[in-house]
Amino acid sequence: MPRQTTTRPFYLKALLLATVIGALTNTVRAADWPHWRGVARSGVVDEDSGFDRGAWPPGKPAWTAKLGLSGSAPIVVDGRLYTMGWKDN
Repeated sequence: MPRQTTTRPFYLKALLLATVIGALTNTVRAADWPHWRGVARSGVVDEDSGFDRGAWPPGKPAWTAKLGLSGSAPIVVDGRLYTMGWKDN
């Protein structure tokens, strides 16, 4: 009688574990935008921004900066915003 192998359930368990770990990793990094155009590189944030139907929240902005022309998107890491722009442009 031929011997049966039991590797299939092992691969399914390993695939499930890898999927769960991958999902948790993305959840942990969701607060920062460490890549160009955000975590998913789509330019869309998952958190509530307070932007409601095209109206900015009341009050003045917390800060502003004058930048020249740029071809970059801002990133947020450890509570700091980084971007690039040309000066004197």
